[in-house]
Amino acid sequence: MLRKYMKQLVLRIQNAEALDYVEWAKRRTKVVEVSEDIMFKAGELKKLLRIALPDCYVIATAEAVKATPVFKNVEKEMEPVITELKRLGVKFLDEAEM
Repeated sequence: MLRKYMKQLVLRIQNAEALDYVEWAKRRTKVVEVSEDIMFKAGELKKLLRIALPDCYVIATAEAVKATPVFKNVEKEMEPVITELKRLGVKFLDEAEM
């Protein structure tokens, strides 16, 4: 019985922490609607770079709103096109100076 209660308590705590994070992120970000221009740009980036389509959308959207596209780290599929990504203004958190 105690085990079941503890499991439910941990789940509630995790859900509350996740909700806190979502609220924190919402206060610091702006949701951008995907326009036709962003769709086409993402498609062109996919053809050119051969990286994940969601990553292409990040880059295309950042360009559309004059922002910096940021990724946590350089993924394996990005390594061959890192020069092109940097030319597009992409930044990586693992390269950031703290």
